[in-house]
Amino acid sequence: MAEPFEAALAALMHFAVAGERAALHSAGPGSFVPAFVDALALVQPEDMDLARVRRA
Repeated sequence: MAEPFEAALAALMHFAVAGERAALHSAGPGSFVPAFVDALALVQPEDMDLARVRRA
């Protein structure tokens, strides 16, 4: 079982990757939502690179 911080980080990374991909394929807010849902389903573990994470 993942630690709470690791689980939260993984969820945020998943959303970030999906959001970046959806933004590339949408023309506005009406097309972003379905593109985002599709992108969420397509994110793979290897897409979530810890090197993308930086401390704020």
